[in-house]
Amino acid sequence: MPVDYNRKPIVDGRIKRLIDRYRIIMATDRTVANICRQKHISRKTYYRRIDNYAQDGVLGLLDKQRNSSQKEILQGEIRSIVHSDPKLGCRKISDRLKQSGIKRSHTAIYNILSQEGLSTPEERIRYCHMRDRESEMYQ
Repeated sequence: MPVDYNRKPIVDGRIKRLIDRYRIIMATDRTVANICRQKHISRKTYYRRIDNYAQDGVLGLLDKQRNSSQKEILQGEIRSIVHSDPKLGCRKISDRLKQSGIKRSHTAIYNILSQEGLSTPEERIRYCHMRDRESEMYQ
């Protein structure tokens, strides 16, 4: 069977990102500002990738995956904060989480609240009333 040399090799998207990230941190002919501007990344991301590479090698350039148990713990913490004060917004919930040692942006908090159907104060208050009623039924 003849080999088609014009055919592009199939490369997984993660490997492409890994190679691209490696090339970015190894680029020495351009300034950090130019690299960040060209690749549409922040300087913070650039330096974080360099630190990850220094610490873990090439594997440090891969995206970190959060496991589902971490997400469940975070959702539980958010629910308990909402139950204690349903009128708190995303920023204040984020601040409370930081006091507990959990750092998440207010946008991440909003996304979780939206997934739970608790994005507005009215929905959070209704959730608290329903939860209180359920706990009274089981006592």
